[in-house]
Formats: sequence, C-alpha cells, structure tokens
Amino acid sequence: MKRILLGSVGTIALCLPVHAAVVYSGFDSGAGSLAAAPNATAAAASFAAALTSSTVVDFEGSLGDFSFTADGLVRNSQRCAAELCGYNTTSGGSYFLEVTYNTTFNFASPIEAFGAYFTGVQRADATLTYTDGTTTTVTLPAAEISFGGTTFFGFTDFGASIVSIDYFTGAGGDFVGVDDITYQVSQAPAVPLPATLPLLAAGFGALAIARRKT
Repeated sequence: MKRILLGSVGTIALCLPVHAAVVYSGFDSGAGSLAAAPNATAAAASFAAALTSSTVVDFEGSLGDFSFTADGLVRNSQRCAAELCGYNTTSGGSYFLEVTYNTTFNFASPIEAFGAYFTGVQRADATLTYTDGTTTTVTLPAAEISFGGTTFFGFTDFGASIVSIDYFTGAGGDFVGVDDITYQVSQAPAVPLPATLPLLAAGFGALAIARRKT
C-alpha cells in the first residue's frame, strides 16, 4: 500500500501547471518622444494585445492599487534633455515617475503581466526582478550613455502571482522616466483535476472494500 500511495502522489505532482514569462521589448536610441520611437511603441502595442484586461498608471492622478518605494519621484518637468533624463509619455499628460538608482513597484492585488515606458535610459545593465516561487531577473535593452533613448519593456507570466517588482537603473545610477505602467491582475485558473485522479480514487475505494471483506 505504501508503494501505491507514493506513486500516486508523484503522478499528481507531475500534473501541476507550469508558466513562463514572455518578454515584449523595443528600444529607440536617441529618441526623446514617442513619435520618434517606433520600436518602443510597436512593442507596447504587442504587449497590450496580449492582455485580456489591464490597468494603466499614468501618474496624472490617483495611483489606485499601485505604489512605489523611495528613490521614485513623480515630477512634471524634465531634469535635462528628454532622451537623456526621461519624459512623460501619456498623451495630453505631463507627469511621470523619475527613478535614479532603484525603486520597488508594489501591487495591492497580485499581477501576472507588467509593462512600461522607460525613457532617458543610458545604461546597458538596467534590470527588473520579481519573485513568484522563484526569482526572475530580466535585463532591459542596452542603451548608450551619449545618446540615451526610449524603451518599452514588458512581460507576461500568466498564472503568476507577483506583488512587487524591483527596478534597478544600472550601476552608478541613471535618470530614467517611467510612465504609462500597464499591468494585468492575476487571473490564475483553478488547477484542473488530473485525469488520473478519478481512477486513483476508484482504485483506493476498491482496495478499501477488498480489505473490509477480508
């Protein structure tokens, strides 16, 4: 009986769902506006098309269920040239989040997809890190200090439950504008009943009846 139970547990464990991140990324060197950033806007459109529902944080008003930690600063003026220090990407808006070294994006409800514009990016080692059972770190497209530019970077990890994402601008820091953060709240489906489970249950029932008869 012990051998049967161990084998059954192993079968059930192998039926658990597995999910993996899909990245959407576009970078335009030297771009100081979305009009000059076709790669970034195309990546943003592809990311949006992959979502079934979404929430956008544009920093023009309430942040809703989204928050961020220190080193992030909401501002409505550029520190220097847009392609080097970041800018607002919301149509008709003026505000954006400036990050110099690192900040953490927090979500009151777990999410499974995240994307945003990162503008004024000048480094090649900026990363986003999140944890959902295991830690995942993704690197943003490499940029050049002399030119800066505009990036859209996003990922979907359907089935995940992510409550925070750490953003690191790169060694030494970098003035980066983050705007139009778009996320999808987790819609993880219930784990489907493994096809073998009813058979196992029937088998256990038959064994129990046989034991009572003996």
